[in-house]
Amino acid sequence: MKRIINSFKREKEYVRLLNDRHGKRHISLVNGLSGMAEAVFIGALCDDLADKLICIVCGDESSAAEMKNLLSQIRDDVYFYPARELCLGEFDGASHDWEQIRISSLFAVLSGKCKVLVTTSEALMQPCIPPEVLKKSAVTLKYGEISDFDALVRFLSEVGYARCDMVESRSQ
Repeated sequence: MKRIINSFKREKEYVRLLNDRHGKRHISLVNGLSGMAEAVFIGALCDDLADKLICIVCGDESSAAEMKNLLSQIRDDVYFYPARELCLGEFDGASHDWEQIRISSLFAVLSGKCKVLVTTSEALMQPCIPPEVLKKSAVTLKYGEISDFDALVRFLSEVGYARCDMVESRSQ
């Protein structure tokens, strides 16, 4: 793998892209590679731009999910930010899984844990929770830690959760 990464780093296009990113230019288009080669190229850029957040905008959700999965094979700091599905009309229930993924990704960006965010233009155009609200709305529970149950219930109610008898999925 290092041999492949080093061969990318010697290419003049890679050097120009890296120099543009260190200068004034902040948006770059990379195309012509596919699959794992594209992921390795982006992974190499991420290594050289370790102090920057890299946002990869894919054409659709399935391409973004595939890119996230490929990059996750070579990096631990990759997150997927999906578009929010709009539900118009009446419905009996809704899955909160996508919301949990979106909030988790935003929190990872805010905390510095995320160095590579893979998304779509649709997801970037949708409104999201402001950073200061996200910070105030977060609580971390650790295994074995004793917490004040009433205070936790009160806090979760204040940030928008509704109490129910049984939780069926994450972020419910």
